[in-house]
Parts: sequence; structure tokens; C-alpha cells
Amino acid sequence: MRRRSSFPSRNAAERAGKFAMAVLHRSASAREWCSQNGVRIERAQAVTVDSLGGFLVPSELSMAIIDNRDRYGAFRRGAQVEPMASEIQLITKSGSGLMTRFFGEGQTITESQVEIGQVQLVAQKAGALVRASSEVDEDSAVEFGEFIAVEFGHALAVMEDSCGFNGDATSTYGGTYGLRPALIDGAHDASRVVAATGHNTFAEIDADDLANLMALLPEWAYPGAAWYCSAYAYAQTFCRAEIAAGGLTASIVDGEIVAFFKGFPVILTPVMPGAGNHDGTVMLLFGDLERAAILGERKGLEIERGEHVFFATDEVAYKGKERIDIVNHGLGDNDTAGAMVGLVGG
Repeated sequence: MRRRSSFPSRNAAERAGKFAMAVLHRSASAREWCSQNGVRIERAQAVTVDSLGGFLVPSELSMAIIDNRDRYGAFRRGAQVEPMASEIQLITKSGSGLMTRFFGEGQTITESQVEIGQVQLVAQKAGALVRASSEVDEDSAVEFGEFIAVEFGHALAVMEDSCGFNGDATSTYGGTYGLRPALIDGAHDASRVVAATGHNTFAEIDADDLANLMALLPEWAYPGAAWYCSAYAYAQTFCRAEIAAGGLTASIVDGEIVAFFKGFPVILTPVMPGAGNHDGTVMLLFGDLERAAILGERKGLEIERGEHVFFATDEVAYKGKERIDIVNHGLGDNDTAGAMVGLVGG
């Protein structure tokens, strides 16, 4: 069976491929084709400019890469994505709301306070580098466009998921503090529940553990709630629980397989825990990621090509980069649960 294309049509793939060949391979014929077919080739305005430079990606290639990133990337799909107008941006965040009370004629209305905070986003540069043999130059425009879209789309998605779910605030994750570490750091105890004693593998998690997790989530977070876990967790826990109850575990929505459990979608990502013992760590998540996290995007994707480093091996390098920041801000505290809650291995 032919693999699914990253582009809506062959024409879109060809336009993306011709752009890639014109920019990355400096193909004169591809540049001429782009000029005749309305594909703009322009350099990006970079903070630092090197000899190669970055190029703004045309809509066809950009959308294919974003589509792949979103298809693989559970975190970006669920979080609030916020365009950043500058390197550092403050986003207003509301806490507790106004309190309405009855009052009589001539009486003073009781004053209440609204908690208003701010979430600070600081753009960090992230990118992916891949090498290929010089024979790639001889490939067709369509195949080359597919290659760029799939490789960079997947790499960026894995990076964003790793930071958003598992980041430990070190430079490895661009300083991002992920959902799983945050829920067990002692400052968000109301947003986690420990599974029953001995339930520290996905084959041991049962319906009571899942129900206890669902009970933690505040009512206001239910409309946008979803489960977040690995494919292994989905098979060993959710499918096992539904099979025992005689229920369905997935549906076809717009041609895609979408998993559901107790009416809520199950979003899969390989960065969440899989096989093994998970005593004391967050095994799976449940909640509204849009209310729990912000993904700030300062600059969209740029792509570059280099051939000097791998000159001796007759290879070329392709680089894709973006500037983003991820802040998980809606996790509650030790007294009140937030928009995302986690199940900890018992």
C-alpha cells in the first residue's frame, strides 16, 4: 500500500520540491521554474546572517511540514499556540474570578478580587540537521519535497513533545519544564493521584485508577479534555479495559483513526512512558492541554543547505530551524487541581 503523501496534490508537492531544489541545490532550472510559476524565493530576515543564509519556506512546503509536525506532535496539537511579536512576550493569565452576591436596596456591594498573572515566553532556537548523499540532487522535485517535509516535520514534532511532556528545565530541553516532572515536584500535589499499591505497569492499571484520575480534573476543564499516553499504554490499559467491558476503542473520523476512552479522545505520543515499571512517575495524563500550556512561536521554519562539512564523503546537509518556547502554566497547586492531571505509578 502506498504511503500517505504529505501534500494535498502532486502540483503542491512539485511546487514545494522545485523551491527546495532552487534554494537548497541552487538549481538554475528550478529557479527559472519557480519564477515562471509564481513561487517566491526570498531570504529570511535572520538575527545573525551567515554565508548560506536562511530562506522563507513557501506555503506548500511549510504546510506539509506543519502537517507532519502536527500529525506526530501531540503537544502542539493540544496546547495554546501563541504567535510571539518579540523574543520575550508576556501573556495575561486569569486566576480566580469575580464573586457575585445578592445585596439589598441602599446596601454596598461586597468587593471581590480577580487574580491576574502573567506567563512569560522567551523564544529559544531549535532545529534539526540531516545529511544525504549527493545523489539526492538527481531525485525528482516531488520526492525531494516529500523528503524535506517528512524528515523535518517528524524531528520538530519529537522535539516539541519531548520538551512539553518531559522537559527537566535543562538546556537539553531549551529550559522547558515539562508536564510530567512538574506534577511530581511537590508544588502541584492536587493535580496528581497515585494508582493502587502495586499498580506501576500499564498491565496493572485498572478502571478504578483511571476513574480516580478523571475525578481529579475540575469541571471547567472537561469540555476540552483528552488522554495523553504512549501507544503501549493505550493498548495495555485502555484497550484492555474497554475489551473487558465490551466497548469500542476507536472510530474513523475524517478518514483518520481516532481512539476514544469514556468519551474522551486518546492522543498518542512516543515520548510518554511505555513498557516497564513506573513507580513514582507520571504514567499518563488527562486534561485540557490548551488551558494547561502555551507554545509560543517567534519564528516559523527556515531551511538551509550546506555541503562543505561533508565534502570528503560527497554528502550534503539540510537544516531546519524554528524559534519557540513552551510554558506549562495551568497545573494548579497543592490545594487546587489544574487543567491537566496525572496518574502516578503506585
